[in-house]
Amino acid sequence: MKSKHPEKLQDLYYEGAKLIESALNSMYNSVVSLCEDNREKMSNYSEETIKKEKKMDKIHDQIIDRLYSRESLVFSRKDRLFLINQMDEIVDSAEDVVRRISIYFPKEIPGELVPRLVAICERAKQIGTLLKNAIIAVFQDFNEASNYLLLIEKYRRESRKDDLTYLKKLYSLNLDTRDFFYFERLIHHIIITIDNANTFADGIHRLIVQYKL
Repeated sequence: MKSKHPEKLQDLYYEGAKLIESALNSMYNSVVSLCEDNREKMSNYSEETIKKEKKMDKIHDQIIDRLYSRESLVFSRKDRLFLINQMDEIVDSAEDVVRRISIYFPKEIPGELVPRLVAICERAKQIGTLLKNAIIAVFQDFNEASNYLLLIEKYRRESRKDDLTYLKKLYSLNLDTRDFFYFERLIHHIIITIDNANTFADGIHRLIVQYKL
């Protein structure tokens, strides 16, 4: 009997993995545009990220609808659900960053903050690519997936160091109160996105250990 679905369930996971990379890339471009004091570009990239979050929601719903089908996958239904829920949460986090970035535009973009802010977002973008590769690889080659997961942890540690440097510099500046909270909350939510990605990477590692046995 021919399947009523034109694409395999596994392909939906691959599509979602690519959306993670794309959403974190759009988030990065939105923050860079903020640092360049370009509101139009910032708004365009923010809107791109929001559209990708809506697309991820559709993929999430499609996978849930087919979760109990007879399609063969490496992982149990419980673990399939874990994978798509975590993927959705990461793109939700990126959407949260760009929505918050657009609520208020600061009076000034302190040049002292820009290098660290861009560096942390660069880490988030790199992690998005690594996570995409890890998700695709975990369906095919556990060893390859593990290599990507190690790099995610490395970049997360580096982003934490950059975060502390950024906050020290932020607290040393005499900014308008609203501007201060804007930049403090902005970096906080970017770090949440990175932490969510790292938590997901830890979960993928757990699956690898479990299914290797």
